[in-house]
Amino acid sequence: DDACYAAKAGGRDRFAVFAAETASGVGGLNAARLAAKLVDAMEDGKLKLFGQEIHRLGRPWEESRHVEVLARLEGRNGKLIPPGEFIPVAERFGLAARLDRWIIRTALSRHGEAMLSGAISLGFNLSAQTLSDPQLWGFVDAAIAESGAPPSAVGFEITETAAVTNFDAAEEFVRKARLRHCRVSLDD
Repeated sequence: DDACYAAKAGGRDRFAVFAAETASGVGGLNAARLAAKLVDAMEDGKLKLFGQEIHRLGRPWEESRHVEVLARLEGRNGKLIPPGEFIPVAERFGLAARLDRWIIRTALSRHGEAMLSGAISLGFNLSAQTLSDPQLWGFVDAAIAESGAPPSAVGFEITETAAVTNFDAAEEFVRKARLRHCRVSLDD
């Protein structure tokens, strides 16, 4: 069952091999089911986006208008599953880059006009898997162009751990972001 859920989470029409050492850790069968649920949620609207205002303490919101985009997975009962439960599963099953792309595309398509008018800027947390994705910038360029959002209104947060663990990829990512006038910050 674990292998079947892992194959489904990886994109269907594929196989996965069960191994006891990979089944332990983030919950085995439950983790595989959650990974499959996450894939389905990206397709059927059960993954919800929220925004958290980011601004300097003691300063009004109007001075920054920056929003960090956050994802929450809706469970069967309508209760929201926090990212601390599904993000490690996405990373374990190789879904983190796919999840990050879904979040970026969805948020930019929904809020591109507001970003163009200067009403808001959006920040996205990126996983280490996404940071190392060689096709990331082609995707980001296309998503920005389709949405009409100015690149200067798009920001990316990378964790210190991801930056230190894969310094070369982080350095290349920051260089490409700066060429496009996107913002980059360190998280954690």
